[in-house]
Amino acid sequence: MKFDLGILKDFGKNLVIGTATEIVRSWLNEKLKNVSPSDLYDAVINDADLWSLMPENVKQEGLNYKTTYGGLLAKYEDLITTETLLIWIKEDHPDLFSTLINIPEEYGQDAGILWFDKQVRVIKQQLIEGR
Repeated sequence: MKFDLGILKDFGKNLVIGTATEIVRSWLNEKLKNVSPSDLYDAVINDADLWSLMPENVKQEGLNYKTTYGGLLAKYEDLITTETLLIWIKEDHPDLFSTLINIPEEYGQDAGILWFDKQVRVIKQQLIEGR
């Protein structure tokens, strides 16, 4: 019987990917647990910059993740997309997801999704790329 190292490598890679994404999902859920649909609605319609509004201790916690898991998160950052985060929010916080997709068109077509995408890009740059 011949052992296939490729299978072991694929398993390890999938395990690492799963770990990286669960770290991000867990952090996101922790930060969203006290956000109300009303808070989110106000942030979207006022085009709030979440990174600048984030308390320093939350920013530092995120940067600590970068220090601890930086190489892992940077290597798989392409897996952490707006689409992926929206799926997680839909599953874990349906009230917030509903708010994002139901922002009135007077604020622009798909205003909630576009705002969220911008926030994801800014926060990823800060936490993963250090920009």
